[in-house]
Amino acid sequence: MIKFPSIGQFRNVVQNVKHKASYVGKDEAGNPVFQDPGAYPKLKFTGLVKLHGTNAAVVYGPYAELSFQSRERVLSYEQDNAGFCTHMSSRREEVMELVDRVWDAIAPHVETEGHSLAIYGEWCGGNIQRNVALTQLPKMFVVFAAKIGEQWLDISAVNLRGIDPSIHSIYEFPTYSLWIDFNQPEVAQAALTSITQDVEAECPVGRALGVSGIGEGVVWFRSDDLDPEYWFKVKGEKHSASKVKTLASPDLEALANINEFIEATVTEARLEQGLQNLLNEQLKPFDMTSIGDFIRWVHADVVKEESDTLIANGIEHKKIGGPIARKAKAWYVTKMEEAVTA
Repeated sequence: MIKFPSIGQFRNVVQNVKHKASYVGKDEAGNPVFQDPGAYPKLKFTGLVKLHGTNAAVVYGPYAELSFQSRERVLSYEQDNAGFCTHMSSRREEVMELVDRVWDAIAPHVETEGHSLAIYGEWCGGNIQRNVALTQLPKMFVVFAAKIGEQWLDISAVNLRGIDPSIHSIYEFPTYSLWIDFNQPEVAQAALTSITQDVEAECPVGRALGVSGIGEGVVWFRSDDLDPEYWFKVKGEKHSASKVKTLASPDLEALANINEFIEATVTEARLEQGLQNLLNEQLKPFDMTSIGDFIRWVHADVVKEESDTLIANGIEHKKIGGPIARKAKAWYVTKMEEAVTA
């Protein structure tokens, strides 16, 4: 299992860049030493359309082994994820063409001996998600990243056209470019917000494939360094896991109390994501026997994504468990009742 990393927020990348620029080494006791760098860097970022589906990967091992993954597990016919393993297994020749094209493009530049190649993408379209343009299209695998060993690969020039109608590269569609001055990261906020709102209003991938409808957002990465510490996502309001006063904020937002924190973080989008995880990753039934698993996922996701918000606002982790559970339980029961009566 070669997991795809979580992608943070703009504020996380601002913190990472400033931290790295200020770090000068360790003292004799092994403690990190920081000093004012005088100025922070100005870095170029590339933006890719973020597709609303489910994370998937094709993995080719060093001994000619081929496997398929979701975000959290290796897939099989019996324990698939929205049909990804079944679909790709039925197209083994096409999948190996995908592997060969990526492999041939990167082999001259990286050490491949003894390493597995992981090709990541979004399995999207059809009934995988709701309320986006891509639901009007057949299911497809849109490749957006690749990794061999511990090295992330530049696949922007890899041509995947013509392999199979259900296999695409995200680089076939519009991309974005933006310089961010980390001395004034708030200046980039307007551009990040504008691009995200345009994508949400009309999905560029859907439009290129002949359908119209909303998109999810944009994923950004440093153009000259593919380290995930420089990745961040900006989702439109309809798909954001947290309610924010401004999109792509470079700073933490102040919250008045726990209730405001719960309102801001336990959103419809996060709860929907939790339900999809329950069904497609945990493989649990949508009934009352699974409500504890659902609540635990929501709680863990809030803590993972919003720990810095908790600390900045002086909210103790132990005090959010009950409020999260109550809101998540009420939502789950309502959705379950709706499913029964539908």
